[in-house]
Amino acid sequence: MPRFKLTICAALAVLGGAASAQYKCVGADGKVSFQQMPCPSGASGQKLEVKPAMGAGPAVAPQPAASVTGVAAEMEWVHRMERERKLKEQRQRISDLEATIDDRNRRMQNEMAEIQSRKAQAKNNLAGATWEQSLSTEMQAVAAKYQALNDADQARLTQLRAELAQMQQAPQ
Repeated sequence: MPRFKLTICAALAVLGGAASAQYKCVGADGKVSFQQMPCPSGASGQKLEVKPAMGAGPAVAPQPAASVTGVAAEMEWVHRMERERKLKEQRQRISDLEATIDDRNRRMQNEMAEIQSRKAQAKNNLAGATWEQSLSTEMQAVAAKYQALNDADQARLTQLRAELAQMQQAPQ
C-alpha cells in the first residue's frame, strides 16, 4: 500500500510540476526515488527532462473564432434537437387523437349493437312497434352524440396535421 501511495504521489508530482525540474536519485542502499529537489550528497542521481503528456500542458486560451464556431455548432445542434422533439410530440398528438377517435367508434358500434339486439326482441304488435320506434330514436341519439364528438376531433386532427406539415416545411 505505501508503494502505491508513493507511485501516485510521484505521478502527481510529475503531472503537477511539469514546468519544474525533476530528479531521479539512487540512495546508498540502492533505492530509487524521484523528487523536485536535487539529490542529497551521498546519493547519485540525474536531472530528468519531463515533458507534459498530450493535453496536460498549460491551458491555452481558445481562439475567439473557434469558440464562436463551437458555440454556433452547439446552438445549431440544440435547435435541431428541439425541432425533432417538437415534430415527435406533434406526431404523438396526432396518433393519440386518431386512437381516441378509433376507440370512440368502437364504443359507438358496441352501443348500437346492444340497442339493435334489444330491437330484435320487439314483439310484432302495437307495443312492440312503439318500443322499436323508441329504440330507433335512441340509436339516432347515440349516432348523433358520437358524430358530434368525432367531428370536433376530426377538425382538431386536420389542424394538427396542417401544423405538422408546416413544421416539416419550415427551414431548419
